[in-house]
Amino acid sequence: EENFNIIMKKILGISIVFLFIVNFVFSQSYAQHNSDSKMKCSEYYNKLISEGWKVVEQDETDAILEKDGIRKHVYLLADTHTYKIDNVDSQAYWTCSGFDNNNIEFTSDQYNAIDGDDDNYVLTTCDYESGGSGTRSEYTYNKFVTTIDENIDDISQIDILSKGFGSWYTAGMRYRYELWVKESGTWEQKDSHSSSGKDTVSISYTSGFSDIISSSKIIWGLKTGGWIGTGTAHIRLYAYYGEVVVTYSSPTTTRSTTTITPPELIHIEGSGFYTINKPTPILIYIKNNAKDTPITCTVSVSDVHATYKGNDVSHLVDISLQSNEIVVPAGETKATQAIVNILGPIEEGTITFSADCGDETGETSVKIRSGYPINLPENSIVIVVIIFSSMFVIFYKELF
Repeated sequence: EENFNIIMKKILGISIVFLFIVNFVFSQSYAQHNSDSKMKCSEYYNKLISEGWKVVEQDETDAILEKDGIRKHVYLLADTHTYKIDNVDSQAYWTCSGFDNNNIEFTSDQYNAIDGDDDNYVLTTCDYESGGSGTRSEYTYNKFVTTIDENIDDISQIDILSKGFGSWYTAGMRYRYELWVKESGTWEQKDSHSSSGKDTVSISYTSGFSDIISSSKIIWGLKTGGWIGTGTAHIRLYAYYGEVVVTYSSPTTTRSTTTITPPELIHIEGSGFYTINKPTPILIYIKNNAKDTPITCTVSVSDVHATYKGNDVSHLVDISLQSNEIVVPAGETKATQAIVNILGPIEEGTITFSADCGDETGETSVKIRSGYPINLPENSIVIVVIIFSSMFVIFYKELF
């Protein structure tokens, strides 16, 4: 009886050691299986993308983007808006005392003369007289205040243009026609010409729009004049035409911005590892976050990738879906089941499931690895056999 107890204790001890070793060896082959779930629920161009907006849909002309539950429908082709000096888009003034002093607004006839690119013009004149041998500089000014409709974030370029010329007579005829823009509250000269007849001055901005736009207004102007000698100077500014052209990104009609409640595509249930030739179920859940609208989602396998010793073995991953269509009532969560069968050895891989829920699409990726015997350490099967044989010998000697 004493020998029997000793033998049973040894058998029990050997069994525990054996089970521990086998469990340790096999555990090295078990796949670490986790899901990287994210909704692509759901471009406003590269700027929006850089700010974290995600594309839901996009073609050659339109794009739908989403961020933080907000959706934008934008037009991908640049559009332009031309603002003329017509007393609607732009108001016009003239003065002899600097751009911002003693402004006199254009009359209706003057607006009619300058709002088209033709031979009509507005003539404004400032007369100065210098007594004795003294000299000084004097000018005639036109100022324009253009109110734009575009959101500053949507603008990619602003072009300001004017056609005309300036002249004044004293000790000989002089010509100068200058374009000025108010930038950050300061008047800055941007272009000029000295032609004796109608010619063009212009400036293009592709950045720094906030420097020239204040409360949706661009303030710009024309200036002529300069040094005058003794006597009377007639400083004449001939303005034929002026415009501000804004290039911007626009929606197809008006900007569409809405708050949405996208569905969630989540992988939340499945096996911890995949054994070769053992079909394993996983569940793919879709949650409808809408409060009162059911959704119908089509689930499919959008990508399978698997490798073994650097080779592509994606063909060894077999997936079948129980049902590829799920109807999810408002506020509820529904699931479909996929059966994954690993047909041969793989070291690592990914299965990507996608769901098309009409306006919303989503996807979730599941990492996979095969179980025993593929990922066991090299020669581990031999080790197990040796261990088992050794224990059998010990067991046999103790019994007999």
